[in-house]
Amino acid sequence: MKKTRYIGTINAKIVFIIVMVIVFALQLIGANFITQTERQLVATFQENQQLQANFLENSIFPYLEMHENSENTPEDVDPMQEIDTLISDFSGTAITGISVVDAEFVVLGNSDDTQQIMVGQLLNDEDVRTAVLQGTSISRQTYNPTINARRWRIVEPVYDSGESQSVIGAIIIESNIEAIYDQITDITLIFLRASLLAIILSSILAHMVSKALTEPIREMQTKAKAIAEGDYSGEVKVYSDDELGLLAQNINRLSQEVESGQLRIEAERRRLDSVLGNMTEGVIATNRRGEIDIVNNMAAQILGSSSDTIS
Repeated sequence: MKKTRYIGTINAKIVFIIVMVIVFALQLIGANFITQTERQLVATFQENQQLQANFLENSIFPYLEMHENSENTPEDVDPMQEIDTLISDFSGTAITGISVVDAEFVVLGNSDDTQQIMVGQLLNDEDVRTAVLQGTSISRQTYNPTINARRWRIVEPVYDSGESQSVIGAIIIESNIEAIYDQITDITLIFLRASLLAIILSSILAHMVSKALTEPIREMQTKAKAIAEGDYSGEVKVYSDDELGLLAQNINRLSQEVESGQLRIEAERRRLDSVLGNMTEGVIATNRRGEIDIVNNMAAQILGSSSDTIS
């Protein structure tokens, strides 16, 4: 009988199916988990940056008012100096840069020491113009090709304290959101490593389970082959009371019944041979194709030949 390769066995198919189900389940769970985690982390980061922007706005707006209304500014207070001090001392989480502009888009302060040349210059920035002219807060993600990193940008308009609530300037805050995506990448790698370990352990467990299922089948296959070859000795071991156990019991019962039937047939054959051998008449029996099946001794003597030669 041709030997079946492992890849074509039931054992391999069971392992493959179980592993594929686990892989698909992990993909669905992982995609949902990582997506939800990313959304939650990004949303939390954005909320935190907005709170910091609001806090900084409340701290700076009095000095912006003084800058706009210089006649009401105390002599010992320099609004631009105070704004620069606030920006320098502000230590918000993940903030990489802070700028303050007035209503004329003139930069009043910048936290980046390398960009101090911008102070006192006009800032040509579309987000700032939109925030100042329309009084609209702008929050969006940007990409800095110089450092190959993503940044979260908030442009917050600053209003005066009068009834007109006119815009007297804007605050620009840029934060390092790339760290959040690095954290998501780390979480993804941890999940992938855990998934790989789960697949390996599941493969081992699936192999053990499939072996427990296929081992009885293999024993029954061996027993069935032995019965076909006329060997009725031994019995298939019954491992459980499930379907495989019932099948093993039926094979054992079949083996016993076939053996009993063979013994009866042999006994009847011997009895028939005895009767034919003691008959005084010649007997020849043929099958449906006309071939001789039985010749007794008397028929062989009459024909002057042996029974072996005639049959």
